[in-house]
Amino acid sequence: MCILYIHSALDRALKRNEKILDLTPKTKIVVFSDLHRGIGDWADDFMPNALSFHAALKYYYQKNYFYIELGDGDELYENRKFSDIVRSYSNIYRVMDDFHKEKRLCLVWGNHNMQMRSKKWFQKELHKAWDYVPGLFNGLTLCETVRLGEKIFLVHGHQGDLLNDGMAPFGRFWVRFLWRWMQNSFGVNDPTSAAQNVLKRNKVEEKIFTWAQKNNLIVIAGHTHRPMFESLSKQQRLRGSKKIPFYFNCGSGVHPRCVTCLEIENMEIRLVKWHIISDTEDDGRLKVKRDPIAPCQKDLKKLVKELQ
Repeated sequence: MCILYIHSALDRALKRNEKILDLTPKTKIVVFSDLHRGIGDWADDFMPNALSFHAALKYYYQKNYFYIELGDGDELYENRKFSDIVRSYSNIYRVMDDFHKEKRLCLVWGNHNMQMRSKKWFQKELHKAWDYVPGLFNGLTLCETVRLGEKIFLVHGHQGDLLNDGMAPFGRFWVRFLWRWMQNSFGVNDPTSAAQNVLKRNKVEEKIFTWAQKNNLIVIAGHTHRPMFESLSKQQRLRGSKKIPFYFNCGSGVHPRCVTCLEIENMEIRLVKWHIISDTEDDGRLKVKRDPIAPCQKDLKKLVKELQ
């Protein structure tokens, strides 16, 4: 089932945007999305990359980056309690709270953690989570979208996807009680997911791209889990497809063996992956490596000019 009304939904999201960040030569921002932190059980897709992400988070904190988590950071489709997730990854939330205390944190809600847009629900869960990380996110308010400068719009990307937006409670019920069993028993992919349903992913990406082009904006999104740079995936770049400036995607934290993100620094944007390597020159010890993806770096001033 793939019913999309993405253009009109993004129009509304753009109009109600409340979070605006400056874009200057001094701006340092890192954007992660779709980490899907769970509770450390067999269904926790984030767990294999938890070490890589923790190392990345500490790196960006020490380098004085502003941290944007662009939706679905916490897996609340499959898990009921945010406090249970905090208990499982308290080391990660402590670093995130350090960002928050220095006013360098912005959390955007997505379809898998949509409950967090409710202040009442969020405050109730935060008070439970304080048993594991005292004072976590005290005073924090989540947002739906972010404007960076005049031409960059950040949004999770589920807006206008009927099952993940307008019918989100049904989608949550499907994932929590039906799909997990069907996936493990019969290998059935989740039809509500733009990340696991290739046809739906392509349609969602095309709709976001055409909306960005229509509105003459650069859109940075998540949701589909596929890293995109200048509207191209890795496979499209290898085929030599034409670069077009309108659409970027920071990928996810549940790729096999790596976590991807977008960095903005010195008025440049770049796609980066973090992964574990075995250093044979250092007794084979495992290390977490920051690995900028070579073709995926662009001057933002040039990028904005290309919108014209």
